[in-house]
Amino acid sequence: MTDGFIAFDKDWRFTMLNEQSEQMLGMKASDLLGKIIWDVFPGVQTHPLFKADIDAMQSQKHVEIEEYFEPLGRWFFKSIYPSPDGITIILKDRTEVRNAEIRQANSERKYKLLFRNNPLPMWMVMWPTTKILDVNEAAIKRYGYTREVFLTMGTIDLLTPSERPALKMY
Repeated sequence: MTDGFIAFDKDWRFTMLNEQSEQMLGMKASDLLGKIIWDVFPGVQTHPLFKADIDAMQSQKHVEIEEYFEPLGRWFFKSIYPSPDGITIILKDRTEVRNAEIRQANSERKYKLLFRNNPLPMWMVMWPTTKILDVNEAAIKRYGYTREVFLTMGTIDLLTPSERPALKMY
């Protein structure tokens, strides 16, 4: 099993942990078993991950949540399974995936800023159709078309009739 497995009794004491959850929590089962969760993680009662545990216990319904856990600096996806005697949690460490998503979003944001704010007219095209997919403000000002009109055009539409045969050669 690659997922963490943690069980708590109804008094929120650790009753079982597998090796994967030890690795995710950075603590040994022998140091956690029998301890109450908020003694191990002070202030956890207000965290969304723990509130989901309480909701599952009170409703006696399965709950899933993904959230960042500041004390460990990690993203976790939890599947919480309640019973009258406590809860069982399947824990997935999503830190690498979430960090990759954040890096991707930041990269896209930087690219868009460079594209949109570039003083030179620019547009993105779909190859090989050369349909215009996006255009920056400099191109809108230079050519006088609205963004909506640009997005109905291909690059050939921006050429004069005498320039078009040269483009068709390529």
